[in-house]
Amino acid sequence: GGYWMYSDKYPPPYTYSQQVCEDTYLNHGDCVKAAKYCPSDLMNWVYVKAGKPYPRLNATGFLHKMKNKRIMFLGCSLMRQQILALMWTLGYDSIAWNETEPEDEECTTRRRCFTDEKHNITFCHQFMGTFATKVYYEGNYTLDHSLRGRGDSSCLLEDSNIAVISSFDLVFVQSVAWWTNLGTHLDSPTSPKEWVDKLLPMVYYDAMKELLTKISVQTETVFVLGQIGVDCKEKTLPEPFSIDRIPPDHGGTRHQSFGILHCICC
Repeated sequence: GGYWMYSDKYPPPYTYSQQVCEDTYLNHGDCVKAAKYCPSDLMNWVYVKAGKPYPRLNATGFLHKMKNKRIMFLGCSLMRQQILALMWTLGYDSIAWNETEPEDEECTTRRRCFTDEKHNITFCHQFMGTFATKVYYEGNYTLDHSLRGRGDSSCLLEDSNIAVISSFDLVFVQSVAWWTNLGTHLDSPTSPKEWVDKLLPMVYYDAMKELLTKISVQTETVFVLGQIGVDCKEKTLPEPFSIDRIPPDHGGTRHQSFGILHCICC
């Protein structure tokens, strides 16, 4: 495998500045956190594999290949920060994001988009919290995800929203962080946190399986791994993804692949 090494010999993929963040942010909190927690020399760390720095993104080549394409980044703040890193790497230092709120006011899945007029490339980030495909029962316990409130993105599974997501030429999906506190949000006498936490792998598996199956049969889909217990050792390039990659302790019955889905490790 590779490793991270500090070096000032290689030019960083982009030069971060507070001003650029202020002029491009999707969430102002990211700029505040960056100023507070990120060291000024953070971009001097390079990933080394086989004794050589991992190739940097060719911004010019990317813009040429993605011309006339629409790209969606679907996920929480981790995905939001990834799309911003891409924007900065491509050289954008000022972005006016167009915002679209979901028709269902109770569904947390705001979408923001930016179009590069020169290359006719549309970049979008759509928030995705947690969701469930059904109500789960076990004895006297019930897991009804609709009780979560803020962070409930169940409407993404509706046909109208699947159609919107599938209309993009390339969709990146990452969903982990918001799932970790689902038990806390649903904690009650009939849905105790300890029980929800135990059931969480199955709920996550069922939800992601349905979402990814629906969109991956209609458009090219990339499932961003690295935080769901999947072995990413020696994995640096996209490859065909099978549901069997998800460990058994993540719940569910592993038997179906996600169509044309591919994966990358972050």
